[in-house]
Amino acid sequence: MRKLIAQLIFYNLNRWQIRNEGAHASESAEDYEKTRDRFQATIKALYQMTAESDETSSIYRQPLEDILVMTNELLSNWLHSHKAWTSHRASQVHTAQHDQDHFTHETER
Repeated sequence: MRKLIAQLIFYNLNRWQIRNEGAHASESAEDYEKTRDRFQATIKALYQMTAESDETSSIYRQPLEDILVMTNELLSNWLHSHKAWTSHRASQVHTAQHDQDHFTHETER
């Protein structure tokens, strides 16, 4: 009787584990695709804005088609790099503007 109960428990736990793996795998595949679509749409928009502004940053040297076939992790890394580049560029512009304002103020004296 103990062996039968142990086998029934093992059998049911095994079925439950197989069912969960299937259910969660399909959810994560859907999430992966949703995330991928969001990343790709964002990157396409950034490339489009760059084409319109004649931006020559090294982050845009790689063709868009090569970027879009990357894994989600690499797409995320590209977006983080873009954000860091944008922040750096904005701080340079701010510093240059501040220096220019300071120079103008000093020459007016």
